[in-house]
This record gives sequence, structure tokens and C-alpha cells, in this order.
Amino acid sequence: MRKRILVLCMVLLIALCCGVLWACSDKDKSSDEISTDCYATKTETIEKLKKPSEGLAFALQGDDTYQVMGIGTCTDKEVVIPATYEGKAVTSIGSGAFYDCSGLTSATIENGVTSIGASAFSGCRGLTSATIENGVTSIGASAFSGCRGLNSITFEGTKAQWNAIAKGFDWNYNTGNYTVHCTDGDIAK
Repeated sequence: MRKRILVLCMVLLIALCCGVLWACSDKDKSSDEISTDCYATKTETIEKLKKPSEGLAFALQGDDTYQVMGIGTCTDKEVVIPATYEGKAVTSIGSGAFYDCSGLTSATIENGVTSIGASAFSGCRGLTSATIENGVTSIGASAFSGCRGLNSITFEGTKAQWNAIAKGFDWNYNTGNYTVHCTDGDIAK
């Protein structure tokens, strides 16, 4: 009787191990897309979540860098603006690029982008959060105007760096009562 219970326990243990291994792999995906959820570190999980949005509209500028011109064919509600596009730096978000994209809920602006254009996110009523890397040096007039749901801006720099950003007239007019979360503390609206 003990042998049967022991054998049954071993079979169940093997089945459980096989189930875990099967759940953590996905043979239908390429090596770039294989799930690492079972073994991912916090950094790997964050990087996976920050995958740049596909389908955004870009325009090549005279200085051989790209500017984000609009939502294009992108359907992401949580848009991630990349640091590079087609091997070249993305340095700006154009004026009105995401104007009135009411379905947009969050925006992540990766390092390398230095300028957020006038009215870039104006009228994005569903926008609740924005993450801005510390490379941004200017935020245009009315850039987040009318983002009534905006309650959180995460800035990947210090409070002094946030305060040093050139901000255009009414850049934050008619927004929610957001807090800017900096690496060394918070700033209330």
C-alpha cells in the first residue's frame, strides 16, 4: 500500500512539474516574445510593459531625427513613445500629435525625447497618467490642456530638473489634480 501511495505521489509531482514548465513556455511565439512571467525579475517585467507602441505616425526631421506626428494606426490605450524609430533618435512629439485622443489612458515618453509640442496631448480626457523621462527640456503651450483625468505624472528626474523644464502657457490648463512624482519627492499641482 505504501508503494502505491509513493508511486502515486511521484506521478502527481511529475505531472505538476510538467504543468508548470508548460505554463511558463509558449512554443507558438518567437524567441523575442517568449513569456518570462514565471521567472521574470522586476526590471524584465517593467521593460516588457514598456514595449514601444506600434503604428504611431513619425516624420523625419532635417537633423536626421524623428518627430512623433500622431496616433497613426496605433490602437494602444497606453501609448509608449520610443526613444528610437528605424534606428534613428526620436527627439520630439509634434504639436497636436495626440490631440483629442480621448481613449488614451496613459503615455510613456522614453528618454531621448526632449520636446513635447504645443497641444500634444490636449483634450485627452481619458489620460490619467504620464511618465516622462528626464531628457525632456520643454513642454509646449497647452500640451496637457483639457486632460481632466490626469492625476499622476511620473518624472524620471529630480524636482529641480522638473522645475527647470521650459513649460509653455497653460501647458496644464484644466487638468486633474495631479501629483508629479520625482526621484527625490513629489510636487503637487
